[in-house]
Amino acid sequence: MRFSVIHLKCETTLDTLRSRHGTITDTQSAVSARTKRNRDAAAAFTEHLLPHTQALLAKARSAIDRMPPARHHGAWLLLLDDLDHAATQIHRILTDTPPTGSGAAREQHRALWPYLTVWAEHSTVLTNLVGQHRTPGPEFTADQQHAWTERAQAAHERGDLEPFESWYDARGRLITLAYLIEDDTSTVLVLSGDLDQPDWHVLGQNENEYQAGQLAPAPGPTRCAATRCLPLSATHHHPRSPSTGSDPRRERRRAQRGCRRGPADRRRQHHRRTRTAGAPW
Repeated sequence: MRFSVIHLKCETTLDTLRSRHGTITDTQSAVSARTKRNRDAAAAFTEHLLPHTQALLAKARSAIDRMPPARHHGAWLLLLDDLDHAATQIHRILTDTPPTGSGAAREQHRALWPYLTVWAEHSTVLTNLVGQHRTPGPEFTADQQHAWTERAQAAHERGDLEPFESWYDARGRLITLAYLIEDDTSTVLVLSGDLDQPDWHVLGQNENEYQAGQLAPAPGPTRCAATRCLPLSATHHHPRSPSTGSDPRRERRRAQRGCRRGPADRRRQHHRRTRTAGAPW
């Protein structure tokens, strides 16, 4: 995330320096913008991530070792090797300590940029692999699951189950977080399965979205094909999210309840967020 902000700031500056044909009209300002980008990215990586690169790679590799064998694991391991190589080159380049602001320092930051980009581009896969070590909360017992699933499916039929975030876990299950609305209160459920199919069920229940996100099964890493990575773990808002306003049954029920739904709506708006498979820096 930090890398994206730094990169976007630089690109925004460069856009202001381009003519309508796309050519840079102020070369010196463009050089200054890229120099600042390289310096800021190097400083952020060195401070926040460089001391932890080997530990992160080791955790990611051990996460793959714990998974059932799969063809795409070879691509993940190659990607981790690329990150390891980039980290080695970063350490090598940083061996020298030129004076701040000198030409040698600018050249050092320029040399670091390609290797920093490798880490930024693949940090999502690394983060999700490391996240596999997170212990999810206990799932419902069979009796609890049956009772809560019946309750949730009834709410779904009424239009009172409001999914807001979904992802696939490492086992390939579609995990969804949803608000269960009953009277003027709401709770967050962790669901497994496709809500458009009859066999989905409830894994657990939490008081708020943050707690549910921490205790739900972690997003699985992307599956790497021969030439690209497929974002299996990418999260998305469910198409029946309240923001779409497309369910007439829900609208009728809200109109009937009137202002009684207000507090719950405000709580949902307060807690709602989009999960990003965040970069570690």
